[in-house]
Amino acid sequence: MPPFGPRNLPRRALQFSLRGLLMLLLVTFTCLGYYADRVHRQREAAAQIRKLGGDPLLRSSTDTSVLKLRLARWLGPHAVYTISDVSLGGCALGNDDLGCLAGLPNLRTLTLTSTPITDEGLVHLSGLNHLRFVDLRFTGVTAAGIERLRRCLPHTRIIYRSDID
Repeated sequence: MPPFGPRNLPRRALQFSLRGLLMLLLVTFTCLGYYADRVHRQREAAAQIRKLGGDPLLRSSTDTSVLKLRLARWLGPHAVYTISDVSLGGCALGNDDLGCLAGLPNLRTLTLTSTPITDEGLVHLSGLNHLRFVDLRFTGVTAAGIERLRRCLPHTRIIYRSDID
């Protein structure tokens, strides 16, 4: 029986089965696939928002490490940062156009001021659980639509009447 000591430890630590290696690869590629899908959906949503005349803003964290900046330059900003704010104020968009926001699960602020959306468009916002602020002033949204949205998003601050009213 060979002695078990510090000299034999590194070689034994690197011994693993083929099944273990395949499981590790499966988990790794599943995670990478999920991440790539999230990045793809965010890029598509950002392109649609720009096409509508809106402005998607990437969340800039306080972490400005060299690695993060290089990754953003190499893979693109959507691979490193997430879109946290979207401004569609004053854009000519319809209720169905808000469907592109479903690709932004980390959206926190949404400005829809002076847009022709109605209560039917608010259905697209109900799945955005991280949403914390929505500006719906000067839209066709009714008080009943606002109440339905508040039930779906209880932690979201919703502004829907102007100070002039």
